[in-house]
Amino acid sequence: MPTESRIAPDAALAELVARFLTTECSLEIEMIAARLAETGDHGAVAALLARIGERDVQSDAHVERAVCEALVALDVMVRVPDECFVVKARLDLEPDVAALVNELDPPLPLRYLIRRVA
Repeated sequence: MPTESRIAPDAALAELVARFLTTECSLEIEMIAARLAETGDHGAVAALLARIGERDVQSDAHVERAVCEALVALDVMVRVPDECFVVKARLDLEPDVAALVNELDPPLPLRYLIRRVA
């Protein structure tokens, strides 16, 4: 029996989030972001938002896409037609998620907050 199946769901998420926040491996960031998305647990949102603006994530399009797609799966971001990702409008977010976005330090890169008009 795999170890994670014996861990309580909250503890498993906490362990996954801790690994996500500390790893420097691009492939691991991508894989963990996908797993966080699969959990459907909003407890992962803060970690995903925290990493989205980091240079390691921004410098690798695959990693950036994985983190953004996880945020889409957790109903925090949307994909716009030009294949960019933006945070949903504040009124469309859960109040606790909107508060997380507002309190991020450093704040999210501006391109995730403004929809481009074609």
